[in-house]
Amino acid sequence: MHGIDNEQAMLERAQERLAPLPKEVANRLHFHHGDVLTYQMPHKFALTLVPYNGLMHFREQEQQIALLEQLRRWTADDGLLVLDLPNAGDVFGTQDSDSMVFERTFLEPEAGHMVMQQSLSLLDRTTQQLKVTWIYDEITEDGTVKRTFASLMLYYYFLNELKLLLKQTGFEVEEVYGDLDYSPFEDGAPRMVVIARPV
Repeated sequence: MHGIDNEQAMLERAQERLAPLPKEVANRLHFHHGDVLTYQMPHKFALTLVPYNGLMHFREQEQQIALLEQLRRWTADDGLLVLDLPNAGDVFGTQDSDSMVFERTFLEPEAGHMVMQQSLSLLDRTTQQLKVTWIYDEITEDGTVKRTFASLMLYYYFLNELKLLLKQTGFEVEEVYGDLDYSPFEDGAPRMVVIARPV
């Protein structure tokens, strides 16, 4: 398994997680630091995955085409590409709200502090872009609350649009599921899991 990330801190965290794994497993995991759009991967793969909304970070059509062309180069001719995305139709059908949404609480692994995660979202249906501001309230040792803001922009894909992008970049859609359990992609499905095959 090969993974690529342009954020060195994420790769360092992944390396830390290798330590408790059996050596025969850890030796099969390889991490690459770089930009997926320009990285020269020395391998072709039978299975290429863009998991959990990764494609949404590519918001401009030029980027989207460049990325899918790159993934085509990395995918063996008899391989598969899997894209895991939210169901845009389901999201676009919901009522807008300017309320802060509670997401979860968790223990921060390094410091052991309790963290409450919340979010503020703004969806532009014309450009299909979502601005999310994550708000993390961390309770420190002395009981004070440290608040951190992290914003990002994401792009929502609709199935017909994605089919065209894939066709243009050398893939054809083989299956589409509504979640990771292979349930049907239909109105109300939470996810859009697309399995495409190189042409």
